[in-house]
Amino acid sequence: MMKNAISYLLCLAVLGLVSCQSTEHHHDQDQSELSGAEGLDQSSDNHERDSWQEPERVIDQLGTLTGKTVADIGAGTGYFTFRLLPRAEKVIAIEIDERFIRYLDNQVDRLPDSLAHRLETRLAEPGDPHLQSREVDVILVVNTYIYMSDRIRYFRNLKQAIKPGGHLVVVDFKKKPMKVGPAQDLRMAPHQIEAELLSAGYTNIRVDNTTLDYQYMIRAEL
Repeated sequence: MMKNAISYLLCLAVLGLVSCQSTEHHHDQDQSELSGAEGLDQSSDNHERDSWQEPERVIDQLGTLTGKTVADIGAGTGYFTFRLLPRAEKVIAIEIDERFIRYLDNQVDRLPDSLAHRLETRLAEPGDPHLQSREVDVILVVNTYIYMSDRIRYFRNLKQAIKPGGHLVVVDFKKKPMKVGPAQDLRMAPHQIEAELLSAGYTNIRVDNTTLDYQYMIRAEL
């Protein structure tokens, strides 16, 4: 087990899991991410992102993932995907850009055997994540929600993929001046996302505006 853990930590260092998630998007930031990913030399950018993204705090908010399947929508180069693998039974990395899928698939050989079989990549479409009915326990959407179009319809359809008792977590940037994140006019206040998720049929929606310095987290259930 210790050998696998060390191998995994080395894997994270080599991968250089980079600076921003992708979505329907693939705007300039995403293109920069992909370019850096191909060079596998983004360790400094990765450390910088760690300081504001606080990934472990985000993952802790997902609850116990033992024996569960997690869908990482807008997985990009796997910043969260690879961090979720040790905790979940399976992680489905969902992307609409085939280049990110190829990148993720190429990293499987770098993973220890105990983790490689837990990762599945899935090429999706902007309006369809290609998840099966009741396939996942948790859906994670980080730095992606604001770039989606027809969100209410998308997330209404997404409900069918969540198992009973499962939930959705959206993480995005607060609407305040800060050194990271998209332009202010692109950001959404948490109450706006809450209203859209209510319209999409979600319940027990909780907004956490304090755990992270730069972002809020929204958890919603069926």
